Amino acid sequence: MTHDERASYECGACIGAALTAAVILSGILGLVLASFLPDFLALVIMVVVIIAASWAALRYCVAEHPGAGISVPEMPSVSPGVSRSAGAGPVAKDEGKGAESDVPGDFGGPDYDGDGIDEGKDEGSRPASLMVPMAGGADDLKRIKGVGPGLERMLNGMGYFHFSQIASWTKDEIAWVDANLEGFKGRVSRDNWVEQARDLADTGAN
Repeated sequence: MTHDERASYECGACIGAALTAAVILSGILGLVLASFLPDFLALVIMVVVIIAASWAALRYCVAEHPGAGISVPEMPSVSPGVSRSAGAGPVAKDEGKGAESDVPGDFGGPDYDGDGIDEGKDEGSRPASLMVPMAGGADDLKRIKGVGPGLERMLNGMGYFHFSQIASWTKDEIAWVDANLEGFKGRVSRDNWVEQARDLADTGAN
């Protein structure tokens, strides 16, 4: 079984289990609500909960298995210029090394590498990946500026564990990764990951 096939299988199993749990829990909630609310209102609430729980479950499973190549639409974001509600607290930040790099958001536009060609999921060619890290364990990819804990997990899920792998990416391979980092598209080019990885690989960092 290839890395992609395994990722697809695990993601499918995760989605199936999560959706089943969402439906069961929503059904239980519907029965409880029906005991003191009109049946129609209880049904509407149950449907809304099922949809919300299913969407959350899909997002979780896709984030845990990025190598499966499945994407889920983002929730609508607040438009520029719309202020947060009064009294709202500061936006929470993840703690730890590289956490600031994990704020979702695509960089640039459809042409992430600036070659004049709009990227799609079939842009470029996928770099060679590994099923598991090489002997000695995975490198700390968070040492690359722009890679936080979440992006590191995503890269590991896609089969990239070492600076030497990233350092060897060609222009076509960079274009593919840029176009397939869900929620972080264009980050490879924006932060010059390949150049950073070469420096880290040359110094023997891990």
